[in-house]
Amino acid sequence: ALSRVSKVVASNPRSVPILQCVLIESIGQDLYVIATSSSASVRVQVRDTTVGESGRIVVSLDKLRDRVSKTTGDIVFEADSNMLRISSSTDQRLGIRLNDIREMPSLTWVDSDESYGFSTDEVSSIFRKIAGVSAKTTALTPSFLQAKISEQRVAFASGMSYHSIPVKVHPRLIARVPLSTLGSIVSFISDSGYDKVWFSQNYSDTLVVSVGMDQFQATPLSIDFPNIYPLFDKVDIASTQECVLDRRAILKELRGARSTTDDSGSVSLRLAGLGTAAAIHLDVRSTVGDFYQSVVGCSWDGEDNRTLTFQIDSLISFLNAFDSDRLSFLVGSDTRGELAPIIVREGEGVGVLNQYRED
Repeated sequence: ALSRVSKVVASNPRSVPILQCVLIESIGQDLYVIATSSSASVRVQVRDTTVGESGRIVVSLDKLRDRVSKTTGDIVFEADSNMLRISSSTDQRLGIRLNDIREMPSLTWVDSDESYGFSTDEVSSIFRKIAGVSAKTTALTPSFLQAKISEQRVAFASGMSYHSIPVKVHPRLIARVPLSTLGSIVSFISDSGYDKVWFSQNYSDTLVVSVGMDQFQATPLSIDFPNIYPLFDKVDIASTQECVLDRRAILKELRGARSTTDDSGSVSLRLAGLGTAAAIHLDVRSTVGDFYQSVVGCSWDGEDNRTLTFQIDSLISFLNAFDSDRLSFLVGSDTRGELAPIIVREGEGVGVLNQYRED
């Protein structure tokens, strides 16, 4: 189950911790692993389970996979408000701290009266062919999978590719799914172990793919995602501190430092001094000891020597998202103390970037 939801989680930006998590939910005697991204949501039933009490928790997928892989025999999950405890039949005991379930986007699963069944192998073959043809389209031709059921045929179209297979239904179903979601759909269908896959649609034109009790939803890109309001609630606006900097100058230094670090490397920004005479002391180090240090002027009204740490690629992408050369960001205190996110407001827009956590 963890493997089957991993592709959806992997498509999320690592700079947003909640999107690297899965929701574990028990309903009656059924246990589900649930993951979501900006373009898809997936729910997979864990078979052969016994549920003692219903509940919902959110936990890091990477940590959960690591802990489960270290156990042998049957395993037991027990959770309180802060911790998931995992024990095995061989007396192993492991623990993972839970994430804030309020930050997880809310999901609704479909139980439609109008579902259309197809051969798993046939649908997987068609999807793979569409993906292969559409991969040749340029970036100027956004590729979508379009599924349409009408006149007793199901048609799949993406870019220049168009295919159809006969079905014994009269209703019509139309959905638009990002091409990038195709691989996840194919894996979801192929790994299910079922001979038949069912398609349906919910009120928001989401394409719903069901096999057994498992379900994959190719969600519209227009959904407000992720749910960042709990994050804003954590920020103490009354005590926020402001840093004003030259966006191009800091980007130049970050790009120069990028070759020094590893793919998942971080950058530390130490804000020293006060007022317009302050400076950002940038420090990037690799796992083998290489380092890059530089200083960029700024204006800062917070405490002296405040250090902020970010994943370097995430910080570069974040700064590239803004147009203004003179950028102001706010940082305050939240439930994680020094790991408060930074907030940038530009006109009516707002950006939030989480700091990097090593745990």
